[in-house]
Amino acid sequence: KFNNYGSYNVVLTQTSSNGCSSKKTKAIEINPIPVAVTNSPNDQCDGLPVSFTSLSFVANNNTIDSCIWNFEYPTISTPTLGQIPHHTLL
Repeated sequence: KFNNYGSYNVVLTQTSSNGCSSKKTKAIEINPIPVAVTNSPNDQCDGLPVSFTSLSFVANNNTIDSCIWNFEYPTISTPTLGQIPHHTLL
């Protein structure tokens, strides 16, 4: 668990049954949790398609590469960022 976002060095140590060991260090970047914001019309009726636009952002100005739209129905829309999912409310 990382308490803050930023760069961290992660160390993997492997030890064999014979007592030989080796270490591998890799730098990783932990990003802040994105803030999810959507824009959609408020005056839509049930049974009509609604278009949603992502206005989500990350606090440290990093980019969001992709997003998943889950409308809690059997189908899940997974457009790439910048695409607008359309969903019909039942």
